[in-house]
Amino acid sequence: MGMIEYARNGIASFAAATTLLMTTVHPSQADEWSTEGILPGCELQLSEAGKPLEGSANDLLERMSCISLMRGAHTAMASACWHWRKTRTGPPPVFSMSPETTFNASIQSFVNWARDHPEHWGRDAATGMVAAIRETFPCE
Repeated sequence: MGMIEYARNGIASFAAATTLLMTTVHPSQADEWSTEGILPGCELQLSEAGKPLEGSANDLLERMSCISLMRGAHTAMASACWHWRKTRTGPPPVFSMSPETTFNASIQSFVNWARDHPEHWGRDAATGMVAAIRETFPCE
């Protein structure tokens, strides 16, 4: 698969995850797709990184919500930077990050950003993830 197809798949994954999170009823939170709603799952994912997905149904749902949303953002943003590095047309895309960034580093950047910006907790998590990753791992 070429990088263009990889980027398209990443953007499609991000869009699908966002849609899924916005339409799924979460047992513990009415705003499950907000920054505040996704934050606990991302914190749990970092504490359980490298371990099998186990635990209560709620824990699994929270971890998978974070993983799926971040996977789409991570892939699409890294692919956009990779493409820009190859073409060097104009400034780096706003929706991009350093492709060398690890997945868990992306999650950690979101957790740090969300903790530092409680005023954005009501915003959708996808917007917070993009802001956190872009600030922490700019495309250069």
